[in-house]
Amino acid sequence: MAVAAVVAGCYTLPLVTQARPARPADAMTLSQRLDLLTAQAQAAERSGNAGAAAAVWKQILSIDPRNVAAREGLALARRQLGEPAPREPSTEASALAQRLRDYKVNQGDVIEVFVWQRADLSRDVTVRPDGMIAVPLAGDVPAMGRTLSELDADVTQRLQEAVGGPVAGQEITGSGQAMPVYTVNPGDVLEVYVWQQSDLTRDVIVRPDGIISLPLAGDLYAAGRTLPELDDEITEKFGQFVRDPDVTVALKKTETGATKFIDVSLAIKRFGGTKVIVMGQVKAPGVYGPTGDARLAEVVAMAGGASVDADLRSVFVVHGGQQYPEVIRANLSQFIRQGDAVQNIALRPNDIVYIPRTFVATTTDFLEQFYPSISEALVGVNLMSELGAGGEEPFKQ
Repeated sequence: MAVAAVVAGCYTLPLVTQARPARPADAMTLSQRLDLLTAQAQAAERSGNAGAAAAVWKQILSIDPRNVAAREGLALARRQLGEPAPREPSTEASALAQRLRDYKVNQGDVIEVFVWQRADLSRDVTVRPDGMIAVPLAGDVPAMGRTLSELDADVTQRLQEAVGGPVAGQEITGSGQAMPVYTVNPGDVLEVYVWQQSDLTRDVIVRPDGIISLPLAGDLYAAGRTLPELDDEITEKFGQFVRDPDVTVALKKTETGATKFIDVSLAIKRFGGTKVIVMGQVKAPGVYGPTGDARLAEVVAMAGGASVDADLRSVFVVHGGQQYPEVIRANLSQFIRQGDAVQNIALRPNDIVYIPRTFVATTTDFLEQFYPSISEALVGVNLMSELGAGGEEPFKQ
């Protein structure tokens, strides 16, 4: 039985039964369901029924809290209905993001190593007791005690040397190591990907004069520039026509026809040991490692305690990961003032704890107003969707 089914005053997500739901074996089933709901919401929009559209968009967000189309559709419907715009915890998320960027990899952490267009090199690796990770071609790489950016730079350099890829310049990383930086050449094939803008996404060839041509952006000089530099300019150009474009520029082929440039992305998939993420109105948001029978109040205390702006009447705990979240709402103020132990929820490894600034009445409100930006903050610092998926059992002695 799910925890929320036996804890008074706590709630599971809409559409979730008391028994913990089985994850869909076929991802297309969930995708088809979301497509159907999206079509219903869009039909309600076309008919001018903002209330119906809002209801369906909310239903989509209860299934997929990070669905951008649903968030935008719900915001539009609320404006049409004259409802106030929901608050999102951008300040709190930014504070956490800064701390997580400084997180030092530890024993037992599971790290996703993704190498663009190299499935043979991409895999999940676990930090061993000796602090090392094993990466194909790179061998054993020291990981424990380093930030993800430091580890990324080391893995990239080792793989770059192993495959003999092009190196046209170097930049010095925070770890003091030189990291290869590729500069574009005539004849290179670049992939320009614009999220949710299929008409702008395409492969382009750098012409002999060093120019590439893109819709809306026109002709841009590419030769001799790094991919991040080109990414920034394309983002700026598209931003004149598209709201907040999310652009990624990648090297698909070099002028020789082979792609040897190594593009590595590292992300923490699961924390090792008994780690919990604490966000929102606490004095020191971040990752904490409680021991023994970890409870909500203990972890909040580890984060320096609640700030003066915190509303402890609606503290949220996320089990099950970002893709299949099970959200529990607890009144920590009631535990502190009245000793109601039921509100001091037992935590699981990789749980996410969020304390809002203002009272949040329901888990649905939390999912709509806060959870999307929380997910974006975690993804923005390379923490993956499995965080929160700590299993059914709470911490043990």
